[in-house]
Amino acid sequence: MTFTQTAQRTTLALAFTLCLTAPFAQAESDSQVGRRHGPPPEAFDACADQAENAACQFTGRRGDTVEGTCITPRRSDDGLVCAPEGGPPHQHAQGRDRSAG
Repeated sequence: MTFTQTAQRTTLALAFTLCLTAPFAQAESDSQVGRRHGPPPEAFDACADQAENAACQFTGRRGDTVEGTCITPRRSDDGLVCAPEGGPPHQHAQGRDRSAG
């Protein structure tokens, strides 16, 4: 077998391998695109019928009971969300007079 034949066969084998593995790589990245970061749906459900600053609770991602307060998230149009007690401080982007203080 000549060097040219070996190079052609190697190139074909590599191309075939890439064609087989490319769809799997694309499927993995597509599944991560839809992954939601931030509060779980249960945190929004806990405040669905509540007023802002109302006490709330929901079952967390690890199965524990999370207690908190209904707040309006800064970057969401999904309504109120139950913010856990002791969580990061919440600052409203709307309705606050930033010159006051």
